[in-house]
Amino acid sequence: YNGGEYVVTEELYYTLEATRHLAYRYSSGKFKFEKVTISDDGKERVLYFANSGNYLYDKNVWIGAGGLNFAEGASAGTAYVCGRRDDDEIWIKPWHSDYTISTKAGSTRDIEINKSTHFWTTDENGVARNVTLNGIMSGSGSVSIEGAGRFIVNNVNTASGAVTVKDTATLAINAGKVLTSGNTKVNSGATLSLPQSGLVTLAGDLTLADGAMLAFNFTDRAAAPQIAIADGKTVTANGAVTVKISGDVCPTGGEKVLTTGGGFDGATVTLAAGAPEWAKGRLSVNADGNIVLDVKPAGTKVIVR
Repeated sequence: YNGGEYVVTEELYYTLEATRHLAYRYSSGKFKFEKVTISDDGKERVLYFANSGNYLYDKNVWIGAGGLNFAEGASAGTAYVCGRRDDDEIWIKPWHSDYTISTKAGSTRDIEINKSTHFWTTDENGVARNVTLNGIMSGSGSVSIEGAGRFIVNNVNTASGAVTVKDTATLAINAGKVLTSGNTKVNSGATLSLPQSGLVTLAGDLTLADGAMLAFNFTDRAAAPQIAIADGKTVTANGAVTVKISGDVCPTGGEKVLTTGGGFDGATVTLAAGAPEWAKGRLSVNADGNIVLDVKPAGTKVIVR
């Protein structure tokens, strides 16, 4: 395909019979798929969301509401590579809606990140969208989360590359899930979010730029959302970090440790506006350099009729 715009408004269903490419040769080219479903013949196959030959231009693949799906009949060991194996890059974007990247049964890897893959979270109309990763990501290439929407991690991935959250995008990692074992950097204006109570362990270093945000959502009275840093890894908080607290429930009273690994003692940590009453005035950094929330008990409500 040699440029311009290629649109599939229903479904692209592709069964791999050999190594195949979705390919074009000009930086102005766009692929727009309402739904992409990929299968194979049970053998080791690779599909590149990129170009073929020696053409090294930026790639844009827009995915609609139907999402990016890997068929259950596909080989569990098959990797579908985002970007070529050398120095290519690719941008995967929401076309006009939220979308989900699905996994195949028994999968150990779905999307392989080799060089550099950018997940954009704003659609072509400038609307912030949710991109949900249910598929398993592997590979050692770098990952960028960009735009104004949310990239939601809902699986334990085996990727090992570095992750950068840019613009005003949010990287949302559900409890017990892992995006990568590499380092994570949150740029100014961007957010690292824990959408639910429970533990999220970062296997690599965490770096927060001046103006970055951490968001903790309390969904369980008995457990707080917590970012844990693996042994031997470090947290670097440069300048001001804003902490957003939200949740439908008031947790049990007492100190809730929101981060482990230290690193916040040299930063200015402030509570974002709109926090629930039980969190206001209760945020601090303890002697170990961790962010803590000393929750005020909700007390007992007496209703007189």
